[in-house]
Amino acid sequence: MNKRIKQTFDVVGRTTLKSKLGVSDKALFAACARGIPASWFDVLDELAKEKGLRVPRSLFNWKRAQPTTDQRKPFYDPSD
Repeated sequence: MNKRIKQTFDVVGRTTLKSKLGVSDKALFAACARGIPASWFDVLDELAKEKGLRVPRSLFNWKRAQPTTDQRKPFYDPSD
């Protein structure tokens, strides 16, 4: 369990989080164990700012871009 995530949830308020996000206690527990879903960032960031806090982006599970396999192929081909 990630203590920083748990502390963030406690300060912001678990009841408030569940209501704003439309999630269950189980979802909050899973986020503490696996990281916060990136889709929760806007809501959590807003709630934290109301408390005078900043939520570190490192607590969230962000998707990473996949490297391209062929760097020579143009993204846009004007001949199409």
